[in-house]
Amino acid sequence: MGSVERFFAVFIQIALSLFVLMGVVKKKISIVIFIHAVIEFPFIFVQTGYIKLWMVEPYLAVVGILCMLYIKKTRKLLPDTSST
Repeated sequence: MGSVERFFAVFIQIALSLFVLMGVVKKKISIVIFIHAVIEFPFIFVQTGYIKLWMVEPYLAVVGILCMLYIKKTRKLLPDTSST
């Protein structure tokens, strides 16, 4: 179960980093911080022991898939710096 959680968590963390980058570039950091907190909110309950990880896994999978799509979309928005 832990490996499934880590698989989606990697995409979520990458997407959140890109989300913060885009927020800084567009000067909308307060909105980005709020959305970052909303995405991470259910995991607070897992860490404190109020709910079990398996209860958050479906949420994690959906958010992970959405984050994969966001990463793909964001890649097209960022300039290509590989030629420099």
